[in-house]
Amino acid sequence: MNVRKRTYKFQNIFYDSRKKIISIALIVSVAALFAWIIWQTVKEGNTEFEDKTLWEWMEPFIIPVFLAAGIFLLDKSAKKNEREIGEKHLQKSI
Repeated sequence: MNVRKRTYKFQNIFYDSRKKIISIALIVSVAALFAWIIWQTVKEGNTEFEDKTLWEWMEPFIIPVFLAAGIFLLDKSAKKNEREIGEKHLQKSI
């Protein structure tokens, strides 16, 4: 019976690591495709950004980055509060 539990845990770890590898490979592939598309567009000169500064390139990305960071921090705070509430309820029940 212990062997089955150990095998199951090993299979679960293997499945999780395989899932992570597939996710990473997918992300890298999409990033490479995106970089290739940008490279081809810049090479052809179809961007109309040749006269723009770095700041002008970064402007469209500033607000989404700050929004994503804010959402991440709020989610982290909410999870921390939920964990603390759960621990208090557990201590009350003991």
